[in-house]
Amino acid sequence: MAAAVHTRRIGGPWSEPSLPPRARRRYRNPDSPEPGWDSERAYWESRSPIIRFGRYLQAQGWYDGQQEEELRKQARKDAIRSLNVAQKVGRPHTMHLFSDVYDEVPWNLEEQEQALLEHMQKYPSSYTEHIESNAKELERWSSGV
Repeated sequence: MAAAVHTRRIGGPWSEPSLPPRARRRYRNPDSPEPGWDSERAYWESRSPIIRFGRYLQAQGWYDGQQEEELRKQARKDAIRSLNVAQKVGRPHTMHLFSDVYDEVPWNLEEQEQALLEHMQKYPSSYTEHIESNAKELERWSSGV
């Protein structure tokens, strides 16, 4: 009973105030207004190889903030375009889920494949489109096309 009261009093099985000061530092939130965090963040950012390399490129005049912004916008456009193309392609066929890695499929993957097929047969309304496309792919694959 005393342990339950103590746990309730400290706010759970453990809480930050119940930790010693040295351990408490590991659990700090970087967004907290705790004093000293800004200087610690500045210390580690000054040693970041990525940030240091970016500053070096800017100091040499090879790179600037405008180029970075353009690269970010272009990367975002490329990522969105790739996602849209991937959505149009559709899901992979279930027959390829288990056969594209190993020459000989291990027993545990055979069991998983069988369980997946049983699940798809048990709930065909959720997999109608997928089952039909798999049947067409299986026919095409079996005929050697």
